[in-house]
Amino acid sequence: MKAPISLFLFIVRYTSLYLFSISLIWIIISLFIECAIYIVEKNDYLILYLFLIIQMALFIPYIIDRETQYSFQPHHYGEITSISGSVVFDSTLSENGNTVVTVKADALKSSHSISLYKRIEILSIIKGSNYLRAGSKVSLSGHFIPSDDHTSLFIVTSYKITHRSKGLLLREKIQEYIMGRIENVDDKVKELILLVTLGIKGEKAYIITKSASIKGVAHLFALSGMHLSILISLFLTFFSKVFSKKWGVFLSLLVAFFYLFIAGNKPSLMRSVLSLFVSMVPFIHTKEDRFMCVIIIHSLMFPSSMMALAALYSYVAIYAILTISSLFSRLLEVYLPHVIASSLSLSISAMGLTGVISLFIFNSFHPIGILYTLILTPLIIIFLTMSIISIAITIEFIQKGVEMIGGLIYSILESQVLPLSVINPWIIFSLTIVLFLTLSTVLWYSHFTIHSRKTLTYEMDLCLRLPNSDKSTP
Repeated sequence: MKAPISLFLFIVRYTSLYLFSISLIWIIISLFIECAIYIVEKNDYLILYLFLIIQMALFIPYIIDRETQYSFQPHHYGEITSISGSVVFDSTLSENGNTVVTVKADALKSSHSISLYKRIEILSIIKGSNYLRAGSKVSLSGHFIPSDDHTSLFIVTSYKITHRSKGLLLREKIQEYIMGRIENVDDKVKELILLVTLGIKGEKAYIITKSASIKGVAHLFALSGMHLSILISLFLTFFSKVFSKKWGVFLSLLVAFFYLFIAGNKPSLMRSVLSLFVSMVPFIHTKEDRFMCVIIIHSLMFPSSMMALAALYSYVAIYAILTISSLFSRLLEVYLPHVIASSLSLSISAMGLTGVISLFIFNSFHPIGILYTLILTPLIIIFLTMSIISIAITIEFIQKGVEMIGGLIYSILESQVLPLSVINPWIIFSLTIVLFLTLSTVLWYSHFTIHSRKTLTYEMDLCLRLPNSDKSTP
């Protein structure tokens, strides 16, 4: 029981950093208390101790960096006009079509020729669509403005990429080659292909992600385990036919790491690749141990990615699936086919906890996403499969199929939903909880009743088949 409890406490700490801006002292105290309890109980669970140590190494620097960022006041040093640093994550587009990029600053220069050397992450806005890849060294010119969360936002007037590694140049060339392979596809569908295969958000991709967020299905368009499993399945099938099954598994694993290199350090994709790798280690048996090992490796390799909001959503969703999805699946399988019951249970579990996070952070809650997930998931699986095939080989009817399925996905995303945005999200959340508890109670009661009747029928059948024996029977 140690692993589930420790995972639960990890999720509580992890979410508290975002929801309540919990202080450093409480994180340290809670970690030391948990560690002390395991030592007193003479627990020799090595993974558990590594898990606690990595939390200390992850959360404590994050809180210190956050406090440093909050306390950083650019106007104290004159007007900051230049920033030099490296891009932390691939850039995205804002609602207005501008580029949003996070830069880990190495040096800042002010209009008074004062140079500052501060290792802080600065959110920057570049006018227009400019795709900057993670790891690029950049020099930004512009000025700071205050933002709503008491930090500072850097408005860029001009920028220059000062250095790109050989690996980054190779990644850029591969992405450009893939873009060239789909240049004859309709522009809207092309944006959708790049979004679901490489996570590249072009000029029209914001419309997709915004519509998906309103309908509660943004997770379907973020690179994750679903996208990775489709890619692995295609290559595993191909390699197993050409080579042996063992070589097929090995080569498919290499494809997974190569795909991670091309797509970039997307938190959900990184978690999925690490989960695939950890699941192949023979001495890690339980799902809790695998989950903790994934968190440990992710935190060691890419701590910045681990503390991104996308990673929070990803890990909280997986935690919900591990802990409560099986319960919903058992209740729903009484009335629904296994595939639908399993899909519904996964959606309900993941969206239940992540919905609470969205409610606190963004003041939004979209329960309609459970239904849209059931509708869009098979379409996206088909679309992604056909997109990968069309990138690999040019077949006209597959390209036509990609455009047709892509157009259908657009139609669903652009369809009207109930005008729930005018209602307070907390009211929607409360009503959803009441409805959910009511349905769960009804399902549990019906499941209990069906089980009781089956038991009673079985006992009656035994009584009829084995009547009371006479007294002479020994």
